Amino acid sequence: MTTKQNSDYLERVVGKKPIPIYHIQSPMKALQEIVDEGHDVIAIGGSALRSVSPHKREVAFKAIFERFGDHVNFHALGLGSIKHLLAFNWFSADASSWLNARIYGKLITLAGNFTMPKSMNTEKALGFNVRTFAALEERYTEMQMDNDMMCPANMSTSYKLE
Repeated sequence: MTTKQNSDYLERVVGKKPIPIYHIQSPMKALQEIVDEGHDVIAIGGSALRSVSPHKREVAFKAIFERFGDHVNFHALGLGSIKHLLAFNWFSADASSWLNARIYGKLITLAGNFTMPKSMNTEKALGFNVRTFAALEERYTEMQMDNDMMCPANMSTSYKLE
């Protein structure tokens, strides 16, 4: 069953129109068809796969936003890259990358990802990552961030930026 068939089934059975998902591995023609259906929001997926390089992500997002960005609301599905969240005019986004502190020992900052300092516990690191992403929600009006969101104050230059 295709994504379109699944969406049609859910709409028929549940009575709600699901948000359609375009995967960046699909041809642009598929996105054009979804856009032509006149949805309020279209999710862009497939970019969180490990097989998709940051460069391929950027090329795909550029093509999407150059073609449709001024008149379509796009939701970034599973996109936790600060660089890509800020580079494009997303209507909304979701990601689980704030958990990188627990999973990989990584802090997400506006300047890039850093290895968590040994002096920082996991709870504080998770909070740091959540605050970084929460600050992005206000980026179109006034970005509410602390100066330490660029790099934790207690982090020396010996920590590697990734």
